[in-house]
Amino acid sequence: MVLFVILLLTLMLPSIALTSKKSSGAFKTETIRELWQMCSVAHQSMNTPQHIYYRLCDCAVDVMRTNYDNITKIQRMTLEESKQFAVIIRLNCNDYRLELDENTGS
Repeated sequence: MVLFVILLLTLMLPSIALTSKKSSGAFKTETIRELWQMCSVAHQSMNTPQHIYYRLCDCAVDVMRTNYDNITKIQRMTLEESKQFAVIIRLNCNDYRLELDENTGS
């Protein structure tokens, strides 16, 4: 389920506002590593260059930590909430995706 959420988070089109809230720091280090790894595996399966997905996954995890106090809220998202949150991540992390588009022409 979390992999599905991560994949949705990085693939949806932007349509809602950016956030400027600071991270709460309530995520365990292990959880942060797991979220980052799931993001990285999803991007590796799409042949995203390493220098792109490293920064994109860093950004995605930072956005998750900024918008939610803990992993439970992310794990319990409905499909619609996941889609909306994916938009937030894309808005915040789009610079890295644009770099990919510029380098690959896709």
